Amino acid sequence: MEYKDEKIIALKKQMRNLNCRNIKEEGVYIKDNYLKFEPRVIFDAVKVLLPTDFIEMPEKVKSMKYPSMNSPERIITSRDTTVNFAFNWLEKIKPEQANELTKKLKSSIIKMNPSFICYEEREEKNPQGTIIDMFDFKSYGIDEQIYNMMCIVPLEHGTFHGIFNCLDRDSNHWKEIAWQVFFTTEVVSA
Repeated sequence: MEYKDEKIIALKKQMRNLNCRNIKEEGVYIKDNYLKFEPRVIFDAVKVLLPTDFIEMPEKVKSMKYPSMNSPERIITSRDTTVNFAFNWLEKIKPEQANELTKKLKSSIIKMNPSFICYEEREEKNPQGTIIDMFDFKSYGIDEQIYNMMCIVPLEHGTFHGIFNCLDRDSNHWKEIAWQVFFTTEVVSA
């Protein structure tokens, strides 16, 4: 039997979660967890907003989760390691080449594993005028489906490659938040 107060509490949670969806303001609710975001400098070149309680992934965990020699250079993770923001620094490209590189990256991922499911592609300029190209897809882990988002950001001294992943069952909570994180990409002033 469901009680009216339980319905009211559920509706209040739903409204709270809908109202707190901007990482630049107060923070966001993911499920019932409240996350605040802070600027973090990556590669001494780029600043992005990341969850304050996320940590640098320990090397032992990194070698188990990313056994390939081509693992990301930096991985910032939730404490349970189910949500990851990862970053690589690539050679410089022209801004007009970002979309082409994004399409090549997407194509090579699909060629390596045709069972992956691609969703959307976006190209936008953030308030600093930086072009950000993104695509997202579903991949398959050993015992879980994984939601992934990748972005390419051409900058003056190189190309910033952002990667996000979480359990696919949590993707509806994280998709827009991950995009907001990548959208905050800005060059660190010297």
